[in-house]
Amino acid sequence: MSDRGSGQTSDELLALESAVMKAIAAKDRATLAPILADGFVLRMPGAADVGKEPFLEGIMAVPGDVESIRGEDTKASVVGGIGVVTGVQIATVRLAEDGRVVTSRGAFTDVFERVDGRWRLVLAYSVDLPEAQP
Repeated sequence: MSDRGSGQTSDELLALESAVMKAIAAKDRATLAPILADGFVLRMPGAADVGKEPFLEGIMAVPGDVESIRGEDTKASVVGGIGVVTGVQIATVRLAEDGRVVTSRGAFTDVFERVDGRWRLVLAYSVDLPEAQP
């Protein structure tokens, strides 16, 4: 996939991806909701698709404190009016139940569409990665 947009457009998508991760970590519905398109879908292998409202509700209901979410090897491409961001998301959560800290890693592809001059996240695809061996 080639980046047919400017480097500035790719930087804009990467900044938006970072904002999405920060909003999820902070359980900040007010910031996250307007970034998601009305028809947003989260898709994961072996699971039913999740729409915008159930996705937002799930973020707010994460049991524990999200200590951090960050992207690794994150890249953006633009083809026509579609922006695609890929990478690995690393999330660290302190569980409410027993205070343990768990880290998860997932490969992701986020697809953005320009709507009324602003990028909106229309599809998020995520695959859990196995834990790294020590």
